Amino acid sequence: MTDTTSPTSLLKNRTVIITLVVTIVVILIWLVAFFLPQGSKLSKLNTQEQSLQLKVKAGQAKVAQLKSEALHTPQLQAMSRQLNSYVPSSPGTYTYITTMSNTAAAAKVTIVSLGLGTEAETAGATFSSIPCSVSVTGTYDQLLAFIQDIYGLPRLTQINSVSFSGGGTGTNRGTVLSMSASLTIFTSAKITPAA
Repeated sequence: MTDTTSPTSLLKNRTVIITLVVTIVVILIWLVAFFLPQGSKLSKLNTQEQSLQLKVKAGQAKVAQLKSEALHTPQLQAMSRQLNSYVPSSPGTYTYITTMSNTAAAAKVTIVSLGLGTEAETAGATFSSIPCSVSVTGTYDQLLAFIQDIYGLPRLTQINSVSFSGGGTGTNRGTVLSMSASLTIFTSAKITPAA
C-alpha cells in the first residue's frame, strides 16, 4: 500500500484550505462592512416608503373629501346667505321697521306703535339682541295672520310675549282687537363700547 498523502499533496490541500478560509473571511468582512449596513439602510428606506404611502393615501382621501364638499358649495353659499339674512351683520333697524310695516299691511292690521330698544350682547353667543315692541289693531283673523307672518319674516324674530285687549262678551271674529307684542331681533354685529 502506497501512501497517497505526499508532502506536495498536503501542501496543495493546505493551500486550498487557506484559500477557502481567506475567501470566507473576505466574504464575511464584505458582508459585515458593506452588505449588512446597506441592508439596514434598505430596511429603513422601506419603512419610510410605507409611511409615505400611508400619508399619500390619507392625502388622497382628504382631496376626495374636499372634492365632494366642493360639489355642495353652491348650496352652502345659499344657506349662508339665508342665515345672514336671519341674523344680519348690521343692526339694520330701518330695514326691519320697513319690513314690519309691510308685514302689517299684508295682514291688514294697523300699527299703533313700533319701537326698537338698544342692542345688547347675548351671553355666551356670537350675536347681539335688539328688543322690539309692536302694538297693532285688527280683527282676530288679521292679528293671527300678522303673528304667522312675523314667524315668516326674512329676519329671525322671536316673539317673547303677546297680550290682547278689546274682546269680551258680545264680540265676534270681526271685532277689532288690540295686540301688543314683545319681540327680539338679532344681529351678528359686535357692539362698540361707548367712548
